[in-house]
Amino acid sequence: MKQESDSYGFVLKFIHWTTALLIMGLLFVGLYMADLPLSETKLKIYMLHKSFGLLVLALVVVRVFTKFLSPKVRSLDTHQAWEKFLAKLTHIFLYFALFAMPLSGWIMSSAGEFPVSFFGIPVPPLTAKNKELFDLCREFHEVLATILIAIVALHLAGALKHHVIDRDRTMMRMMNSKNYNFAGGLAVGLLFALLLGANILFVAAKELSEDEEDEHRAPAVVQASVESPGLLEQAVPAENQWSIVKEDSRLGFEATEYGQSFNGTFDFGGRIVFDPGQLDHSLADISIDIASIKTGSDDRDAQAKSDEWFDVKSFPAAHFVTEKFESSGANQYTVSGKLTIRDVTLPVSFPFTLMIEDKDDDEREANMTAELTLNRLDFGVGSGQWKNTETIGNPVKLSIVVHAKQMKD
Repeated sequence: MKQESDSYGFVLKFIHWTTALLIMGLLFVGLYMADLPLSETKLKIYMLHKSFGLLVLALVVVRVFTKFLSPKVRSLDTHQAWEKFLAKLTHIFLYFALFAMPLSGWIMSSAGEFPVSFFGIPVPPLTAKNKELFDLCREFHEVLATILIAIVALHLAGALKHHVIDRDRTMMRMMNSKNYNFAGGLAVGLLFALLLGANILFVAAKELSEDEEDEHRAPAVVQASVESPGLLEQAVPAENQWSIVKEDSRLGFEATEYGQSFNGTFDFGGRIVFDPGQLDHSLADISIDIASIKTGSDDRDAQAKSDEWFDVKSFPAAHFVTEKFESSGANQYTVSGKLTIRDVTLPVSFPFTLMIEDKDDDEREANMTAELTLNRLDFGVGSGQWKNTETIGNPVKLSIVVHAKQMKD
């Protein structure tokens, strides 16, 4: 039979108060940072929030093992049956929340391809990219945080009830200090700080959300046309023209945030004239709809469209216009052209693989794949504070898949 004790051991006391302070800090910081405009400072706060959240998870695991190995603390004669029942329910929820909060945050970051580290040490993701799971975990995380504030307040109120009204040793058993007044003052201070801080942060978050409502929820985004006739308006033989099958084509990119990668896509379209036997007469004019960016996070997408990044209000589309095609082997080619992003136009050259297949008597299909790396700062993407490449890396890897069809004569 497990032995009983009249007080908690030093390890449990230390973990209890350390976890309590961490949780209160994380709740307040979490409420505050959620509505901050995206900035390098906000990302740093998020990274620290995740680090301390993982620390809480580690402390709770140690606490559970320590609790099972330590003598059971007996109930006091002043504890009523309803109080024991309510205390048990509260502790069950607290343990659940202390596991669920950091885990849901970890899963949320993983599903949104946001970096997670433990004070600078990279932590592996718990799941693959999944926007639906990201949104679900974010909502769960926020709701659980609100409920946790109420439960912690109830827990503190119960401790004060035992300390001030019942005047028993319930709270003293979780403290090293034997000073009765000090223990009561500490509990009152924590409860007051919890309620006052929650009230201030809820009001501040509401005001900040209202102030930035237009910027975040209703950006003036001009949708770009993905049809770019441009230099292809001249008459060309029908057998050399290709129609892009958009649902089977993809323009993907991979960038890094604090050294950990995240992926996204853009919609694109345009016109292609290509004949392997007449490369000198082959050309393409491609338009990329910047407002169509999708990374799995609405907040990150909105920031990418802002003035500091792609500035879609002024530059809704990027354009790539070819200048020369060269053959470099069987089904292997190199294309050179000019790429315009924002108001910057630079020469770009990259190899690609092209497979052309006759499907039937009336149709031909082509599949093109390519990879290349661009530096975002070369095109002015990420100005001001975002020129710091320690936060968002400078190199951006592009992966291109174009599926096109051509009608035969």
